[in-house]
Amino acid sequence: MVVQPGQLIELEVTGQAHDGAGVGKYEGFAVFVPLTVPGETVRVRIESVKKITRAASCWSWCKPIPTEPNRFAPSMRHAVAASPSTFPMKRS
Repeated sequence: MVVQPGQLIELEVTGQAHDGAGVGKYEGFAVFVPLTVPGETVRVRIESVKKITRAASCWSWCKPIPTEPNRFAPSMRHAVAASPSTFPMKRS
């Protein structure tokens, strides 16, 4: 079956790419899914199809990692601390 953009598939994330995206295999092709980690099973939406890879966005978590329940909900304190306005650049 040929995978098309917009198609929903279920995928087990088995690895992690250099940019932090989760990676799984579907029909022999690598599928890259941001915001996932190895060990999760997710339902993803295929965004782009290339010769040997697929890019997808996470649609829902079928089996999330139970040890990391809050990894997608950072507190506002951390978000504010990391904002560019808190680190003013020096002008020469």
